[in-house]
Amino acid sequence: MADHSSSSNEAGSSSAPVLPPPQVAGKARYRHIPRTTFNAVEYPSTVSHPSALLKVITQDNLDTCFNLPAGATDTMLEMSYRMDDPSGIPVRGMRVPSSKLLLRVKRRRKRVATSDEEDGQDIEGSGSRKGKGKEKEEQGVFVAEVVGLVTQTVRFRHMADYHYTPNPEGRISSMVSALKELDYNAILDYSVAQLDEEFMDPVEPPLGEELPPGVMPFRTRLDLPPPPIFSQRFLPPSYGYKNAPQSVLEMTVDPYTGESRQRYVNKSRLIATGPQRVGHGHAKGQVPTEPVKAVKDRLGKVSQPLLEKLKKLFEERPVWLRVALLAQLTPEEERNVINEKTYLAAVCYTFGAGPYWKCYARLGYDPVYEPSAYIYQRIYFYITVQRAKVTMLRAQSVESADEEEEEETKDGGWWLAEQERRVAAGERGPVDRTKAHMFDGHEINRSKPDFQLCDISDPLLRKYIDNPNLRNDTCDSKDGWYKPFALAAIRNICKIKYAYVREHGHAAPNELCYEEIEKFERAMRGAKEGSRAEDDEEGADAGEDEEMEE
Repeated sequence: MADHSSSSNEAGSSSAPVLPPPQVAGKARYRHIPRTTFNAVEYPSTVSHPSALLKVITQDNLDTCFNLPAGATDTMLEMSYRMDDPSGIPVRGMRVPSSKLLLRVKRRRKRVATSDEEDGQDIEGSGSRKGKGKEKEEQGVFVAEVVGLVTQTVRFRHMADYHYTPNPEGRISSMVSALKELDYNAILDYSVAQLDEEFMDPVEPPLGEELPPGVMPFRTRLDLPPPPIFSQRFLPPSYGYKNAPQSVLEMTVDPYTGESRQRYVNKSRLIATGPQRVGHGHAKGQVPTEPVKAVKDRLGKVSQPLLEKLKKLFEERPVWLRVALLAQLTPEEERNVINEKTYLAAVCYTFGAGPYWKCYARLGYDPVYEPSAYIYQRIYFYITVQRAKVTMLRAQSVESADEEEEEETKDGGWWLAEQERRVAAGERGPVDRTKAHMFDGHEINRSKPDFQLCDISDPLLRKYIDNPNLRNDTCDSKDGWYKPFALAAIRNICKIKYAYVREHGHAAPNELCYEEIEKFERAMRGAKEGSRAEDDEEGADAGEDEEMEE
């Protein structure tokens, strides 16, 4: 490699060459980095010469490993100290990208002439001399130069695998060798040996080694070849297993054998005291009418005034969303209800699917078979804020109320900070937790749009919610008591208005919903035409029946 300080660079014209900055004392000189690239193998031992690597790694394996594309997953290189031994499991290294410089280090030696040389005697070579004079060597001068870049490196970080060598004269080893060499006669002469259930041969212990009483070393008689790989894991971590402190030993009797034995029993099992859950597809009258026994046993340990207040709330309104129910309580009462699940389990049950998903219903009341319960249906949609813009997303299922709260708090920080700014600027009133479940089309008090139809008071939405012509006679698992196009219109209009209020802080004009309204009206006209055609077909069928009777 040429020294940059002593070479010239052309600037693309016939002008004088551009020289590098002058050399400053105490700073390294400028050097060119060659474009040549190399691949490296971090050999886990001392190296006498690079070519010695081919004694443990074949050239084909090297080419295969380094020629694989960058995105390949199986970029391993196997190194074997016993290539001729089929039972010798190789050590595996992984190819990783690297950015290193490859240096070549040279040592230059200087010889100092002796008195004999000064007298005219010649010295031939560095290892022979004439005459009696002696040569002296000064300290060597080391010179390093950059040869190129190392872009790929194989590192051996895995532990060496287990290894054992079976008896090469054994029956299985001989058969394996015959198969590899395609020895036709040896394969034909092979016969299955007689069954021998003696699998170990005792051997004498090593000299000077004391073994515990009753322990005798042995040698296996299993003539089995080792598997190609025992383990590919890294060094195992140190893990000290301990039983849980609430686990105690107890004597148990096996019901089949009658034997007694000890087993660990967890004495602090969690007893489920949450509200009972039912699905949408249950039969009429198959909803819980009273709490389970575990809840009844804990009723004496909870606050009776709070329990009575919850019962009164469910008498006034048989179906509640969680956020709507908690909004009726004081902060202290809300904390008690969240921490002690017995309160809700004693007065209500919940739905695991359907239009009342995650709603709490009074024990014994079934909104799926009660047409007047249409007003308690739930509509929901999630929104996320990205660079102060609102993007509406479909709701995703969560497993519990606690996870639902976590999902809501992901975006709640931005929303609360924005509301505090608007309150300080006089653009809105303070956030009211008692109205978090309501939507009037002008102001929102919660960052998550999740409402029951009875809590929506926007005039445009009420026009569709209160229209009896948009409801069915049965409760569908997806659309509830509403026709599909009607519920879609209610949800989409609410989504448009909520997103606008959230982003701008004031009521959304109805003009934004005209496209959705037109879509709803087209769907409604199509439904009417379809029903009219069905009526005509039924009338025609009835006329044919009358003619046949005549």
